Amino acid sequence: MTTLRIISGILAGKKIKLSNSSKNTFLRPIPEKVRESIFSIIGTRILKAKILDLFAGSGIFSFESLSRGASETYMIESNKYSINDIYNNINYLKLDSNCKIYFSDVIKLIIFEYKKQIVNFDIIFIDPPYIFDFKTYFWQKLTYFIKKDTLIIYRCKKSNVKKKFSPFIIKEIKEYKNMQCFFIIPKAGNGI
Repeated sequence: MTTLRIISGILAGKKIKLSNSSKNTFLRPIPEKVRESIFSIIGTRILKAKILDLFAGSGIFSFESLSRGASETYMIESNKYSINDIYNNINYLKLDSNCKIYFSDVIKLIIFEYKKQIVNFDIIFIDPPYIFDFKTYFWQKLTYFIKKDTLIIYRCKKSNVKKKFSPFIIKEIKEYKNMQCFFIIPKAGNGI
């Protein structure tokens, strides 16, 4: 069984369990050093933030966000093994009232359900399997989920990177071994 440690905040040191990780070949939990770097860039904007965690996987980004002061998180995941682990860890961490979980295909949810969107998010974390290649319409539909100063963090493999996220702009890029994290904001956004 794989475990991941929450680094900071009220849940610091707690470990989430990934009992089904061997059954999910696309699962790539964010290493601690990368998580720490991402959250140092996010800074205090995490406080009371509403988080959208697309391709939630282990849920570690959401759990770390809540530990550091986010108000709530919406986790979208299509892998049944990951969903089971997320539910188990929510119960273990006693975060039932702060988490909403959707067992859904992310692309279908963003592309087809965007008009039903009633929550706008402060931070959106996108960590798809490395085989994904988003089309322009995905980024356009994502605008229905944002505020004017939403921060989007997109983690991807270095060799699989498209540097255009229209209608968003890249504010910062961080490289970690075989991956990159893009920090993206709306064109009229206030920056990081």
